Amino acid sequence: MEKQIVYVPVEIKSQADLPKEPNWYFAYNSSKGYEVIFYSNNLANKLDFIEYFDWYLQPVEMPTEEEMKKAAEEFEQESSCGFSAKGLISDEFYQGAKWFKDKLK
Repeated sequence: MEKQIVYVPVEIKSQADLPKEPNWYFAYNSSKGYEVIFYSNNLANKLDFIEYFDWYLQPVEMPTEEEMKKAAEEFEQESSCGFSAKGLISDEFYQGAKWFKDKLK
């Protein structure tokens, strides 16, 4: 299955909220509206982004089925605290992750 991308709104309050990668972003300014803008990650561009935009949409790559199963197994190992819970925690974790991913389709 090919990778899916979802776009998450990120409110810009400080430099920590800015995109990490140079790329084109869908951004919003309350007085001018929506724009598609290239963010280049240089200091001048960072300051402009903070001053001019209220939020932007950050692309987030959704995990594959295999990645979710692996994460569920790792979560189970960390969460079981030595108890015999083989499959119980990972199954619940995986089902929750799959339900959430299916809702985004």
